[in-house]
Amino acid sequence: MHNVAAAHRVLDALAVVEDDPAVRVVLTCPVAVGGGGSDLLRHRGAPVIPWEQAEEERFDLVVSASARQLDRLSGPILLLPGVSTQGVFRGSSHHGDVTDIARAVGDGSEGHPWSVVALAHDRDRQALLKRWSGAVRHAVVAGDPGFDRLVASAPLRDRYRAHLGLPPDRAVVLLTSAYEPRSPVTRSPSAFQRLAAELSTTGYLVLIQIHPDAWDTRGSRYLRAWVAHIRRSDVILTKPTTDLRIPVVAADRVVGDHGLVTAYAVAAGKPVLLARPPATWLEAGSLTESLVKAAPTLDRAAPLQDQLDRARESRTAHAVVSRITSLPHHSAAVLRNACYRALNLPDSATPGVSTPIPVHRTADFP
Repeated sequence: MHNVAAAHRVLDALAVVEDDPAVRVVLTCPVAVGGGGSDLLRHRGAPVIPWEQAEEERFDLVVSASARQLDRLSGPILLLPGVSTQGVFRGSSHHGDVTDIARAVGDGSEGHPWSVVALAHDRDRQALLKRWSGAVRHAVVAGDPGFDRLVASAPLRDRYRAHLGLPPDRAVVLLTSAYEPRSPVTRSPSAFQRLAAELSTTGYLVLIQIHPDAWDTRGSRYLRAWVAHIRRSDVILTKPTTDLRIPVVAADRVVGDHGLVTAYAVAAGKPVLLARPPATWLEAGSLTESLVKAAPTLDRAAPLQDQLDRARESRTAHAVVSRITSLPHHSAAVLRNACYRALNLPDSATPGVSTPIPVHRTADFP
């Protein structure tokens, strides 16, 4: 598990098999990565082994959300690159590029026959086929377990609100930011601060969610100091180990950038406002393009409370869903089949079903 976001994708996949007593799960983090992934594993009470030990072991299945350093581990691989917001899958330094995937999974006779690259969308597989010959054998469209578990978690809204310390009778607006060059917290931190402060005057309780990669890169001390002047009873900053989807389910409204969490919010039927207008870098056919068409942009010159009150579920949320996943609500079945085949275990008669995201006793806010 290379970081918090990657760890959550791995935990999503493991959820389809870890309740089987015939399967023993151990987790590990590469040494040269941010500390967020290690923190998350400690909070979840999972059995963790050192990376050096993992390099010496032989596993029946290796599940990872990143191809980086994956060639150092032995065993068939289930690789989960995640959903691309900017276009079809290209590979990147964050998840490991196509060369890393080919090295980890192998081409032709070099790869383990049960190794799988599980992609969210048909378009991702077509793009990978153009760049890697091994995709013919190993790339499978599995849908997005992140979206499927988000949908399965909707009935737990009240439990999530209680877990986050949100009063049951308060309307909650989630302010969320990804962590990439064009995200609000990276591009204009002061503007993000001002927006958070302004939202806190609308009567809504403001739940601020900053991508866990920002906590690794900037440091928790910096980010806590960064929001200190707006930390009051109606502003809550979530912890970096909090599953990004729990605040989405808990919130009544969402204000976000063009990242995956905002897309998830639209797809889940939440009223969403985009924090800033679309930019010229918008790629035709991308998930971001669908998101921009589905959600209106916040007008900073108009009263914020009126805009929040008028925000409604998008009429084109289905278009966002169709760009997130080609197999909505079916990822658990595909991943379960891939895991049991690699583990050489007879699959039970119980079909793979996406389960709600669990909450844990560890507090999910600083």
